[in-house]
Amino acid sequence: MLYNVEQMPVTPEDVEQFDLTYFLDISNRLTAERAESQFRENLKLLNKFRPVDSGFRILEIGPGIGWFQVNCLRNGVDCEGLELSPQCVERARELGERYGVQPKVRLGNIENTDIGESQYDAIVAESVLEHLPNWKEAVQKIYAALKPEGVFYFSSSNKFAFVSGEFRRIPLYGWFPDKVRRWIRTTVEGPGVLLWYMDCNQFRYPFLRKFLGQVGFRDIFDYIEMKDPDDLNNPTRTRRFAAKILKSSKLAKRLCLTFWPTTVFLCRK
Repeated sequence: MLYNVEQMPVTPEDVEQFDLTYFLDISNRLTAERAESQFRENLKLLNKFRPVDSGFRILEIGPGIGWFQVNCLRNGVDCEGLELSPQCVERARELGERYGVQPKVRLGNIENTDIGESQYDAIVAESVLEHLPNWKEAVQKIYAALKPEGVFYFSSSNKFAFVSGEFRRIPLYGWFPDKVRRWIRTTVEGPGVLLWYMDCNQFRYPFLRKFLGQVGFRDIFDYIEMKDPDDLNNPTRTRRFAAKILKSSKLAKRLCLTFWPTTVFLCRK
């Protein structure tokens, strides 16, 4: 049976039917050191656009096995999670026990779960939007759930990436029409992939920027705009020079973002 993606939103009960060993194994490859480094990078970025103080509240959409939330709680940052997979929720709680914290993860799908209004200072969604058939409604819901001046940080697929993080086995995977990508994934991984981790969407920077503005976000920063050439992670002379070129040349920036592996935005309400 081939599942019709349009029948979503998917429920936790749907996901529970499938063996997620492959996905969980990939998640487990992230080391504690790498997870800590990513947390520091994300917190530094958030703090740049919205100071992270004692009352700061974060909602993470799709926390997976919970590394970001666990690191938030270990560092005194209030963070909640909304996760579709019961198996991931269980793994997040196990990870929290290992590090002496209790993750607050709610089971549900952002497409049909009420997350309130003006509740959070920041909402984070990494590798989530590409899996949501109703992603536009989800972003509008996220906007409403942010406090004034709140920030939304997310990363997702980029249609014209040479190698897609969604399916690395085939170069230019994102360039194929939707029907071809569905055929490839169901042939290789089975029909359950449509309900769980099949990418429904392949995004482009100009398209996303336009939509985010229509939603109402006041400030929208793409991957290059949010980076400071003089404050890069693992800086080298070459990387600083390249960053400055991308900052100063519209053409170079447009070409770079067109083929970048992901779409990354930080938006301020």
